[in-house]
Amino acid sequence: MSAADRLFQVGNPFPPIPAARLGGFADETGASARSDDEPVTIDTDALDHLREQADDYFRRTAGGRLRGRAVALVGTLGIGKTHLANSVTTQLREREEDPPVWVIDEPVVDLGMVYRDRLMRLSDDRTRRVAFEDVVIDYYADVAALRIEEQDDGGPQSSHAQIAQGLRLRTIDPHKAVDALQIDEELIHRDLQRHLGDITEHRKFATALTLLLDRDFKRLVWDWLGGAEPAQPLVDRGIRDRIDGIDAVFDVLAVFAFLHGRVGKPYALVLDALEKVLDWPEHDQFSFVDAFERLVNVYTNEGGLLVFCVSPAPLSRFRPNLHERIMQIWPSPLDQQQTARLVQSYLPQADRPLFTAGSLAEICQLAGGVPRQVLKTCWWCWNLMESSPRGATVVDERIVHAAVRRLYRTANQDYVLGVIEAILVAGQWRTEEPSPGGPGSSGAAAQVDFWVRVSDTSRIAVLTVGSVLVDAEVDVIAGVVRAARAASEPGHCAVLVVVNGHLSRRMRERVARVSGAQPIVYETGQFEELVREALHILAERLKSVHRDSAEERLSRRIGGLSSHQDALLDHIQRIDSRLERVLATAQRPARPFMAATRSVPEPMAGEAELPVRVAEEFTRAFDALDVLYDPRLPELLDVDASGTVTADEAPRRLRFTPEQFQTMGVATLLRHLLTAFRDGVAGWLSAVRVANPSPSPGADQIRNLFVLCRSFEITTEVLPLARAERHLPLFAPADGSHDTLDTAGHALLRADAEDVLRRLAERVNQRVLEVVRGGAAPEFR
Repeated sequence: MSAADRLFQVGNPFPPIPAARLGGFADETGASARSDDEPVTIDTDALDHLREQADDYFRRTAGGRLRGRAVALVGTLGIGKTHLANSVTTQLREREEDPPVWVIDEPVVDLGMVYRDRLMRLSDDRTRRVAFEDVVIDYYADVAALRIEEQDDGGPQSSHAQIAQGLRLRTIDPHKAVDALQIDEELIHRDLQRHLGDITEHRKFATALTLLLDRDFKRLVWDWLGGAEPAQPLVDRGIRDRIDGIDAVFDVLAVFAFLHGRVGKPYALVLDALEKVLDWPEHDQFSFVDAFERLVNVYTNEGGLLVFCVSPAPLSRFRPNLHERIMQIWPSPLDQQQTARLVQSYLPQADRPLFTAGSLAEICQLAGGVPRQVLKTCWWCWNLMESSPRGATVVDERIVHAAVRRLYRTANQDYVLGVIEAILVAGQWRTEEPSPGGPGSSGAAAQVDFWVRVSDTSRIAVLTVGSVLVDAEVDVIAGVVRAARAASEPGHCAVLVVVNGHLSRRMRERVARVSGAQPIVYETGQFEELVREALHILAERLKSVHRDSAEERLSRRIGGLSSHQDALLDHIQRIDSRLERVLATAQRPARPFMAATRSVPEPMAGEAELPVRVAEEFTRAFDALDVLYDPRLPELLDVDASGTVTADEAPRRLRFTPEQFQTMGVATLLRHLLTAFRDGVAGWLSAVRVANPSPSPGADQIRNLFVLCRSFEITTEVLPLARAERHLPLFAPADGSHDTLDTAGHALLRADAEDVLRRLAERVNQRVLEVVRGGAAPEFR
């Protein structure tokens, strides 16, 4: 016998699987709680609220009616919904009114079986049968009174009015009144149809209720209400099917509730585990939801009390109008004091505490205040204390942590790794092993279980760990995360932590902070889907980081091009202003826009005045421009020198890329600059001749020529001449044919043409000065 057993002479006082369960209709005294082990009840706000609703249900209106209501106990598994339902069931059955309380502990697809085997044992209880027959008789009396009032015109003192009043007060035997006034099933049928419009089998129930008071048919009706096949006499009268299936069972429950409500008798139905409906086939789910909503309407309208337990997810499946007709009570997790009272209520008497204050606080925090998890943790704590080799007689935090690790680790590590590997294989993810001696092959990074490759440089590190209960375990995870990131390029590693055990909300937040992603706890059900979704999210996150960095580089490049463009425009403006001053004396007509495809520049007024050696430099420059920016449009149009299109060619639309447009724009700009430069030189020569009859120009005139040539030079320096070489092949023939020698030869021509354009300003300056004075030109810097 262990130390704990010798001290207390008891075994483990905590239930290994704490789960409350509602009883059936046959249990009229309590809700299936064992007489020798009454369930422990901890007072909570939710329990107080539910008890208040049950008490308020019996407070009648001024007209003597009951206020019908439907109460939903909503919460996660283990929070105590069934325990609350048990408590209110016991409370109702202890009422002086002794109302019938029907209990369905779990809805199943074969609801007819539940109805026959658990609910309708009413037919075997003579006391209950008599009570229900009295309800039917009272209902008959009320229907008869209504019929008498509808037919009477003699005023409140007439004999018919007095009979109706007597029927309502139950001072007149309703049997005699029904027989005397010949109240038949048609009247009952019309009343049921008026009040229960959603129930389709009005006539069947009207016939059954009428025959229930007939001694010859009473037993047959009770058998049918109990779920048996209808006897032949009932079949002959239109009752052909037994009560079976979801719709039929809910219809009969609605009729029972209606009858009790019409005569002012309380009536309750308690339904547990409504979330089990989610496991049904889709068709049965829809049938249940529709029938249940009709039942809620009957209970709330006709004075019944309906209490049902449900998880949040299935409750959202119901239509909005149902949510407006029910009252929701959400049990809250136990706080630390309530947790301590729950634990102490299961412990035997002792001269000292069996759980330390720290262990109780840790149990409350790790179990999240969920009563079921609290008791399961305590069961493991007690077992570990008993089996302690040191003979422990008190549960401390160390034992609590060991118990939680045992409780929440539902699968071994190898199995969890196998599940993750299967997810990676099915999702076509590529995994890689760190190279021996390389990053990630040693140290903390070696604890990573999977390196999932997203791109050549990006990876997702998948790390599986056990329960995370203390800060030191979070620090270990943080070390692995840092090592994994250090083994990858900066910003190219994401970490996914999978916890095979327990993870409290506080620890979840800490792990998420150090890993940069929400951890996933292994649980059967949605684990595979959660891992797949997390992998896709982290992969997209890595890709977006790369896109952002590429966009930043592109933004910097665009910014640089924008600066070059601004500088270019500034140079062009300076050239224009200077040319205006130099050519102030020269009046030339406006020149038309020169097409980019022409290889020969337009003639100008001052061209004949250019010396031959100077004119040759400009001719070479225009030729060089044609070499760099020849668009070869005739070849694109498949037109030969004679203008004839080949016979097998069909009309087609030419398409140009933004790069091609940019190339042609640079070509057009250069052609205009060349033309302006040429005109400027001609204007300078003309001005020199006018101002100085002698061939030697003055210092200011030499300075003006230098400014003109230098402006052209620094402007062409920033133009992207080399870019044309990259985009020029885009203007090649449509068949894409390229000869290697032709391509190499043209590259040499382009290089020579670019050199001509780069050195044009210097050469023009030299030639002009040689012409006008034969002297040396200043060096260009």
